[in-house]
Amino acid sequence: MEQRKKKIEDPLKLLLPSVIYDYFELAHTEVSDIDVHLFLEEQYMPPQAVGYESKGFTEHSVIQDFPLRGKPVYLHVRRRKWLEKSSGKVLTNSYDLTHLGTQITAEFAAFLKDIHRE
Repeated sequence: MEQRKKKIEDPLKLLLPSVIYDYFELAHTEVSDIDVHLFLEEQYMPPQAVGYESKGFTEHSVIQDFPLRGKPVYLHVRRRKWLEKSSGKVLTNSYDLTHLGTQITAEFAAFLKDIHRE
């Protein structure tokens, strides 16, 4: 029986929720004996409209995701801030990164719900 292996171009694609993988990049990691922290920053993708300027990042939000090798994983996510030059307003993109009312990813919340049903 032939076994096929798929080449994994980026192992992060297996670890991160798809919305985070698609729009954020890994800035750095901190791994200790008790937990894993992944620091992610929104990719540089200026708004389609003209007249916006990047103004750094928001403060990070911490989201708990699936454990990795028995250690809790925390995603520290920072979104870009965009200055609309004409109005002076600062805008950010909005992403559904957590399950409603929690600080955990939607996928992790669904997993935990399924465990409690059994």
